[in-house]
Amino acid sequence: MSAAARQRRGLNLADMKPEGVTAAPPAEAVAAIAEEAGFVSREKPKPAAVPKESPAVRKRVGGRKKGRSEALNIRVKPEVYNRVRDICDSREYGYAEFFDEALEAWLEKYGSQD
Repeated sequence: MSAAARQRRGLNLADMKPEGVTAAPPAEAVAAIAEEAGFVSREKPKPAAVPKESPAVRKRVGGRKKGRSEALNIRVKPEVYNRVRDICDSREYGYAEFFDEALEAWLEKYGSQD
């Protein structure tokens, strides 16, 4: 029924207030009662506020790009990985620089396989 129809019939519900209804209780009171009753929320806990600082900058070994655009992902034995990492760390090389030099050394020894 529209508002105009209610006015023609003499019904004015604007002043009508439900009895026994109050405003929502404060959130602190609800939280205290829930904690006392042992209620466990299923919602994810909100992450703790982290102070805004400058983002950590990860230092890249070598510190420069060399025009590389292709990725080479390989699996190696742990001992091989450790040897390569130690060599790169001692010479302050990146893995790509190590691979470039290793390939050049292989080509010098065995020649081009074109």
